[in-house]
Amino acid sequence: MTVTSIHGGTATNIIPDVVEMKGTLRSFDAAWRESAWIFLEEQTKNYCALHGCEGSIEIIKGYPPLINDDGAVAFARNVASGIFDASMISDFEPKMWAEDFSFYTQHMPACFWMLGGRPAGQNTMPGLHNPKFAPEEEAMITGAALLVETAKQYLKA
Repeated sequence: MTVTSIHGGTATNIIPDVVEMKGTLRSFDAAWRESAWIFLEEQTKNYCALHGCEGSIEIIKGYPPLINDDGAVAFARNVASGIFDASMISDFEPKMWAEDFSFYTQHMPACFWMLGGRPAGQNTMPGLHNPKFAPEEEAMITGAALLVETAKQYLKA
C-alpha cells in the first residue's frame, strides 16, 4: 500500500475540516486484496469513531493481480528458445505493477513477458511513464517476432 497524495488545511495552527488521502494497494493475490479492502474500510470506521469524527473511504478497485499461467509461460519459453539465443531468455521477479493485461489472465491461460529494451552501454533504464524512458527500438522487432511465432505455434496446437 502506498499513500501517494495527502491534502488538507492551509495553515499550521488550524485543524482542517477535511483531509483527503489517495494511494494505491497492489497485491499478488486477489483474495488477500479483497480482505485488505475490507480491513481498510473497517479501520477507517473505527478510527473515526474513536476520534468522534466523520470519515469515509472510497475504493476504486482498478486492475486485478496479473498472474501468469505456468503452462502459458512454459509454452512461450519454448517458442522463444526456438527463435532466440538462450542469453536473450531469462526469468524475472514478480512486479507490483498495475497492468491491463491482467484482465486477460482472468479469462484464459496467459503469459505476460518482458521485452528488454535497455540501449547497449546503458547501465540503467528509467522506468515506464518517465520522460527519460527511451527504449532501444530494435527490441520491437524481437517482440513482434516472438508474438507472431507464439501465435503461429499456438494455432497449430
